[in-house]
Amino acid sequence: MQQSSDVNESLVKKQIISAIKIASKSGYAISLNEISLLLKEKL
Repeated sequence: MQQSSDVNESLVKKQIISAIKIASKSGYAISLNEISLLLKEKL
């Protein structure tokens, strides 16, 4: 079970990183607080 949760966590991190890249290209400023809130909601 631990391995699968690690895999899910890395997938979530990859999704968030790609979302941040897309948003920054679009000119949106994302604060670290918003990112941490997203992480807490996902995990």
